[in-house]
Amino acid sequence: MSIDALENLPKEISGDLNLENITTADGLRLPQKVGGSLYLNSLVTAEGLVLPEAIGGRLDLRSLENESGLKLPTSIGENLDLRSLKTAKGVVFPKVIGGNLGLLSLISAEGSQFPQAVGAILGLGSLQTIQGLELPATIEGSLFLNALPDTELEKLRKKYPQHAEKIISADINS
Repeated sequence: MSIDALENLPKEISGDLNLENITTADGLRLPQKVGGSLYLNSLVTAEGLVLPEAIGGRLDLRSLENESGLKLPTSIGENLDLRSLKTAKGVVFPKVIGGNLGLLSLISAEGSQFPQAVGAILGLGSLQTIQGLELPATIEGSLFLNALPDTELEKLRKKYPQHAEKIISADINS
């Protein structure tokens, strides 16, 4: 589907919207609300991207490599996949993400303001230091920190005793 064909999307879609082959947001006009999931799997830059205000399901931005210009919806009902993002400085996350938050390539938490609550797993697979890391008040699932050295893991457990048992240093993809 071409970008030209996407100019006449309705303002609201009750189900899923699958645009997984779109690599650029130039000319893309998304609905204001997506009741299901929004798949933008191949998008590598957020430049020009205006996401819906609310997404009832998951938001898949797995190929996004740069956070510049990324403005997330105020509501995401399920998973948020940002697995290729290396930094999230200045990204404003929704207050609550209903499912997993996957930031598997994030190498620095400096300047990141995570949600207040993550409804399932928080994956921070490549994080190597806890400097600048402020965890959500609520994490319903595990917190995966594959690359974090043991000394940093212990510091994190002391800083967040309410999450100590959820902190796991294991590969989330294994």
